[in-house]
Amino acid sequence: MSDGITIRITGLPRALAKIDAAIRNIGNTASLHDAIGHALVSRVVQGFDLSTGPYGKWRDLVDSTIARRRKRSKKPLLDSQRLRGSITHEFDQRSVRVGTNVEYAQYHQFGTRTIPRRAFLPDRGLPKQWEQEDVVDTVEAFLSQGL
Repeated sequence: MSDGITIRITGLPRALAKIDAAIRNIGNTASLHDAIGHALVSRVVQGFDLSTGPYGKWRDLVDSTIARRRKRSKKPLLDSQRLRGSITHEFDQRSVRVGTNVEYAQYHQFGTRTIPRRAFLPDRGLPKQWEQEDVVDTVEAFLSQGL
């Protein structure tokens, strides 16, 4: 080839093998959903430690509530740590679900006439930060494992 440009591509078989591995990874969505579930559970548990939920900081406890608590802790939803410890996830090939089986969780999540709402799970869609850091970043890491 005279008067032209020649480009030599090396490493193509290795690159194709990595692409094939990434495609195989895509077919295993259950493990992807498991990873997303772990990330979201970590986010929710961290919220308990920081007294925040998906929509911002929780309202402080009133003095009478603090006086009744076992350890006199001022942090909401952490007196027994039962609710925090119950956050888990379930997953399959098509979805991931994060939640709790603690019967009184609904009163804190949604509030009552006497208990202020302290949402610890998103119930109006994922906040943008959670979506990016816990879902998109996890998907990107999952796909790059094959590359």
